[in-house]
Amino acid sequence: MSAKEVNYFWSTHYATLPFESIFESHPITIIRRRAAGNGAREEIIIHNYKTEPVDLTLSVQLDADFVDIIELKSSQDPEAKPVIEINPEECQHIFVYRANGICRKTIIQCESGAQIENKKISFNINIPAKEVWRTCLTIRPVWEDDIIEPEYLCKDLDENKIFLHKSLQEWLDRVPRLTGHCSILSRTYGHSLMDLAALRFYIAPGKKPVIAAGMPWYMALFGRDSLITSYQCCFIAPDIAFNTLRNLANLQGNEYNYFKDEEPGKILHELRFGEKTLLGKKPYSPYFGSADTCQLFLILLHEVFKWTGNKEFVNEFKGPALKALYWIDNFGDMDGDGYVEYKKRSKEGLDNHCWKDSGTSMIFSDSRLAEAPIATVEFQGYIYDAKIRLAELAEEVWDDPSFAEELRNQAKELKRRFNRDFWIEDRGGYFALGLDKNKEKIDSMTSNMGHLLWSGIVEDDRAGIIVKQLMSRDLYNGWGIRTLSSHDRGYNPIEYHNGTVWPLSLIHISEPTRQEAISYAV
Repeated sequence: MSAKEVNYFWSTHYATLPFESIFESHPITIIRRRAAGNGAREEIIIHNYKTEPVDLTLSVQLDADFVDIIELKSSQDPEAKPVIEINPEECQHIFVYRANGICRKTIIQCESGAQIENKKISFNINIPAKEVWRTCLTIRPVWEDDIIEPEYLCKDLDENKIFLHKSLQEWLDRVPRLTGHCSILSRTYGHSLMDLAALRFYIAPGKKPVIAAGMPWYMALFGRDSLITSYQCCFIAPDIAFNTLRNLANLQGNEYNYFKDEEPGKILHELRFGEKTLLGKKPYSPYFGSADTCQLFLILLHEVFKWTGNKEFVNEFKGPALKALYWIDNFGDMDGDGYVEYKKRSKEGLDNHCWKDSGTSMIFSDSRLAEAPIATVEFQGYIYDAKIRLAELAEEVWDDPSFAEELRNQAKELKRRFNRDFWIEDRGGYFALGLDKNKEKIDSMTSNMGHLLWSGIVEDDRAGIIVKQLMSRDLYNGWGIRTLSSHDRGYNPIEYHNGTVWPLSLIHISEPTRQEAISYAV
């Protein structure tokens, strides 16, 4: 009949039994309240609004497939089929998955009084007139022989109660509150806080929460996404940035591993714990296929200092910061031309190591695919910004003015060369998407150049030109900036990175904090 999300861990579904006429309502209604967290609980409530008792049979089908998210996305068959163990005395179905030395279990338990069959539980119910019947199902995962107890009880799933999980309540108590006369702004802010709370997760027991890249496909630690999200909310929740930096530093690359595209000092792209990864068939343990995460790591470290002034924390991360800088200057710059580029080595890795990581995103204006190594335009802006910021930390925290001067000189030289090597005079002037393996400018017009406004690498006399291009009809569609100009041959408004609008680009374009000359246009 209908459904609603009470909050990110709790939903309610409403239904009725079928009736002969669509213009009449059945007097039997069913409510299903479901809460997820360390497992799940579901309360099933049946209301009898008749003036006489009713006899019903309620049946619930059960199943579990244990499919790795990678298998789910690619439609691959799982390694094995789960087996089912039934424990009638405890009213339990135990789904057991075993493959390649891995064992996973899910226990689904109902309250007493049910008939237990294979993948099915049934209740024979008598509900008096105007009365209510209810039962509770509990779903417990088993992690390394530990049975995990769900966080929520069925008795708590009452919408008339103000029920917030302890960690959520602590989160809401800790972040700033927004009050004012603009209800839309207050409501949007409140919704955003709940969204951020929903994206928090723990990569291991006992660890502090970090931000996932997204639900449901990307509920994992992603270097780029977690760093950018932490940057955005640093002014309201710096603890997220603390946790992100700490976890990424703990997993920083320390060896040459082509299967994982790993190099010393590199910040990870993605960390997963699925079966394919545990078996070594996929490289996500972690995978390092991002060539901009080191820059973003340094940018976030400075942003944390800017908002908190926490010199002790910055000192703690001096080592990881210098390792990230070393990767930028040595491994990231593959041919010594002063620009960071990428080329995948892993057969299971991504073709493109930038935020446009789909296989067809690096194209010329005539739709030809560019060949790696590729130096994308935004990488260089991030490097410029990272070195300017790191210079400030070197001066104010690490008491190393000579190192600060060296970084500023490097950034200044990078800015000079970049504005020479990536600029295209045609079409009114714009920055190329990148340089291909032959140092040919990839001449498609894209939203990537908008990232440069955020970094500050654009010469002042060109900033206004870039804004004009971004707001032109072939890039701006009324909702945001297209990833690829509609005038380019490869444009497709529904292709992943070749015409769609991405909030990621809008974020960088709308925050040119150091470009006063274009702030009016943004």
